[in-house]
Amino acid sequence: MDVIMTGKYHHTLDQKSRVSIPSQLRKKLGDVFHITISQDDFLVGYTEEGWAKFNKLLDKLPEDEAAFFRGNSADCSIDAQGRAFIPQDLRDFAGLGTNVVIRGNGDTIQIWKEESFNKHDADMASRDKIADIKAKLQKLKERDSE
Repeated sequence: MDVIMTGKYHHTLDQKSRVSIPSQLRKKLGDVFHITISQDDFLVGYTEEGWAKFNKLLDKLPEDEAAFFRGNSADCSIDAQGRAFIPQDLRDFAGLGTNVVIRGNGDTIQIWKEESFNKHDADMASRDKIADIKAKLQKLKERDSE
């Protein structure tokens, strides 16, 4: 069965660049997870299984493009206190400061700079945008039932 991670959690990076991973997500991520860059201003965290699937997709890209993603990623161990170290280059890419938001996103997590997350979430939370998303879901549901 696929792992489904949900929720949003506000945390802080400590002085050693570690962030607490919420226990609900830790249970699903496992003791080691993998983070990489995204097309937006956040990092994406994968389970071992999810990372293996992502790497199979990367194998289909030209070598320099696959190497770019693999080079901009890190294996993260979760310590006994439930914290994971986020390397400097990845923190810089996502603009992470002290305050971060970790959001479950299906089979991945997202790690956002709090200000960027709040702006993105506010943009998505308009009633018109929610109605648009629900309409898309309804069309997908109808298509899948055919």
